[in-house]
Amino acid sequence: MKSPAEIIAASNNKTLYDGQRFFVYEERLAPGDTRPRHSHNQGVEIRLNIGPLLDQWFDPPAKPILPSIVNFRQAGIHTTQNIGDMALRNLIVEFKPQLK
Repeated sequence: MKSPAEIIAASNNKTLYDGQRFFVYEERLAPGDTRPRHSHNQGVEIRLNIGPLLDQWFDPPAKPILPSIVNFRQAGIHTTQNIGDMALRNLIVEFKPQLK
């Protein structure tokens, strides 16, 4: 399991489950809203609605991804803005670093 170089909590996520190896949260972002720079461990993204247009700035810069309904998310740091006309709603299963 990979983690980003820096751990930065994302704002406005609702935790639904918090276990030993992973946690599940709901990610929402209203049209026009920006989620400030934050980080993620590796995980799985499940899109509850397809359609919001997102603009994302990756740190370091990376190729944009075109999301489908279920996506594997690499560890990383980024900022996200919803530039579409509908709210973003995702369920995220994010893996926790395992102690050795």
